[in-house]
Amino acid sequence: MKTAQQLKVKILQLTSEAQHKETQQKRVKAIKKRLTFLRFCLKYIETNPSEECLKRQLNECEHQIAVYDSRFSDFEARQVKELKNVRQYYDGINGIPKLKEQIRTVNFILSKANP
Repeated sequence: MKTAQQLKVKILQLTSEAQHKETQQKRVKAIKKRLTFLRFCLKYIETNPSEECLKRQLNECEHQIAVYDSRFSDFEARQVKELKNVRQYYDGINGIPKLKEQIRTVNFILSKANP
């Protein structure tokens, strides 16, 4: 599991790299996106969640996505064919992108590799 100290070190490294004059704009944009993610993870870790709590949260999110996936065929059958991307619409109204982001964040926090 990641620690707050590990994330703070990585945030400082990336901030330093982004401020370096020779860093390309495309790289700076990617660094800023990564910094946003790391700062969010840091705030989450500072609440001191237990590893068991994170694993339970991960399982709940994966279960929710599986339930929504199983209900999609019923939803699709009732929809008007005017929608270009029924799946994207369905995922949006059920918050699937947010659940996937939550899963990605929790997996990152639980991983043992360096940030």
